[in-house]
Amino acid sequence: MANPKINISSLDFDSIKTSLKTYLSGLKNADGTLTFEGYDFDGAGINVLLDILSYNTLYYSFYSNMIGNETFLDTAQIENNIVSLVKPLGYLVTGKSASKTEMTVKSVSTTDTLIAYTDFFTALSTSGASYRFYPIQNYSLASGANTDIVLYEGRTVANNLQIVVDIADQKGFLGNTNIDLNTLTVKVNGTAWTQYSAFQANPGPDSEVYFLDRTSSGFYIIFGKKTLNDYQATFGKQIAENDVVTVSYMVPSGTVANNITSIKNSKVTASSTSKSAGGTDGVDLDLVKFFAPKMFAANDRAVTKDDYYGLLFSSNILPSSITQSEQVNVWGGEEADPPAFGRVFISYADTTLTTNTASVKKSIAFLKNKSVVTVLPEYVQPQTITAQLSVVTTGASTAELAGIKKLIEDNYNTTLIFNNSVVLTDIKNLITDNYSSVRRVDMSSASLLLVVKGSGSDKALYFKNQLNDPSTAGEVVSSTSFSYKGITINLVDQKINSTEGYLVARNASTGAIINSFGNLGSVDYSIGSVAINSNVLSAGTYITVTAKPKYTDLITIKNEFLVNVSATVTGA
Repeated sequence: MANPKINISSLDFDSIKTSLKTYLSGLKNADGTLTFEGYDFDGAGINVLLDILSYNTLYYSFYSNMIGNETFLDTAQIENNIVSLVKPLGYLVTGKSASKTEMTVKSVSTTDTLIAYTDFFTALSTSGASYRFYPIQNYSLASGANTDIVLYEGRTVANNLQIVVDIADQKGFLGNTNIDLNTLTVKVNGTAWTQYSAFQANPGPDSEVYFLDRTSSGFYIIFGKKTLNDYQATFGKQIAENDVVTVSYMVPSGTVANNITSIKNSKVTASSTSKSAGGTDGVDLDLVKFFAPKMFAANDRAVTKDDYYGLLFSSNILPSSITQSEQVNVWGGEEADPPAFGRVFISYADTTLTTNTASVKKSIAFLKNKSVVTVLPEYVQPQTITAQLSVVTTGASTAELAGIKKLIEDNYNTTLIFNNSVVLTDIKNLITDNYSSVRRVDMSSASLLLVVKGSGSDKALYFKNQLNDPSTAGEVVSSTSFSYKGITINLVDQKINSTEGYLVARNASTGAIINSFGNLGSVDYSIGSVAINSNVLSAGTYITVTAKPKYTDLITIKNEFLVNVSATVTGA
């Protein structure tokens, strides 16, 4: 007589226990009688035994699942396991990150010098807490000249601290995993050595390089190692018995030192200061899992878009305000409009950064050395498109409407990121998840706004979304008022056909079209582009151009554009 089988497809506690009960209650002897006939499996004694068996099975299944998960980088959760998994990829998991700021300064005297790890800038947060920011290199300040400097926040600073190196193993130990390795300087007999990249060629036995390895309690600094295939050769120069090895580094305060602009030092006057950013309280394991394969695939050169991302985030060259992968956007010249073959474009989600910003110039120069010969990286300053949404809710009280407006805007505007499309379904879910009273959500209309600065040349605006097919002048594209040929006008679109239109002038006072001014630009409704002629906007004139997308349920923002949402919420 066949006995019942245990169901092993469901491994939660209740399913395991039910499966054991079913198995035992159907278990039969050789003569066909039930082995446990008359047993009450919910009775006190046997119920405890079933609980023990169920828990034991549950624990073992969980343990086996954890072993499987921690074997692969995608599913690993434990920090030590992730550290081990990315080592073969040549990726070093760092510690805490120091908040960083960029400044342009002038010496208050004829000449002066900022000494690395010694001269500090005092910083005061909005809460009144005091922090110190240090340079990690010496800066010579010429009289009257601007100097771009980078400062790192340090709660604890080690300056030329001598460490012991085990000559046999060629290892020195830094017993703190909170060190920001971007601030680490290693010197041997007063000469700074460079950290070895896992993708460099064999540096040879005389190269002044060092390696870093992370453990659960700190970092090893490793010097010249013997190669595997030739025991006589070394991978970098070795430390001798009488060599003096010193280190300088910072242990940062973390996120609490971010968002500070009041940063001062008596030696200098600052003409510009970026808000401190980039401080973290520990390693972001999700970023490690995301970028380690990209860095390995890049192999210290940039061919694909992922290579550019991996190189930027594995180096210490990003502007201090850029801390997330979504704040960097990379696209090829073939994706540009019009196409620009032989170019790769990079943009950072900070509208204050320009091609002349020191950190931007540094990152572009870095990428040029990594790119293939025929492709040139180029920085594009981001632009912000404001999406004005009219949202109608059914069921929300008057008091709740202001809260819904804030909820929508906070969700999109707290941190501006690239490729952040505005999706009606997402807005609906956001509202209904937070306001149970709302029964229906509709986006009745939407407009896209771009601010344009005149420069006496042609202006091309790309809204990156197909625009409505207008029926009357100014129905789809319009601008704020400005002075043109002595008259205050607005720019409005005038339809040619379903895909093309002109920009014409409308008298801001009377609303009449001024036909004598002729065509002041053009509109391509099919791709969402607006072109303003060179003689229309004088230098320094600002206007806002509004365009209405054809599809309001999905507004897609691409390339160098960021989206900022302004919502009007009403009740039905």
